[in-house]
Amino acid sequence: ERFVHSYGLTFPILPDPDLQVAGRYRVTGYPETFVIDRNGTIVAHEIGPRHWDAPDSVAAFRALIERGEWPGL
Repeated sequence: ERFVHSYGLTFPILPDPDLQVAGRYRVTGYPETFVIDRNGTIVAHEIGPRHWDAPDSVAAFRALIERGEWPGL
């Protein structure tokens, strides 16, 4: 809770104290991002920080939402 407050995070934080989700996704480090399509399939797994608001990232997410295709980054 202190971490969330100190960084002013406004998105939902879902604790995983027993590491159940971490184990299923084979989390290896932080920050780590999983892009999941509408069928629940992991289409991308990125380790480390990314500029998710960069034009190429936005275009990739748009393709995933509109066509169900992940073109990669």
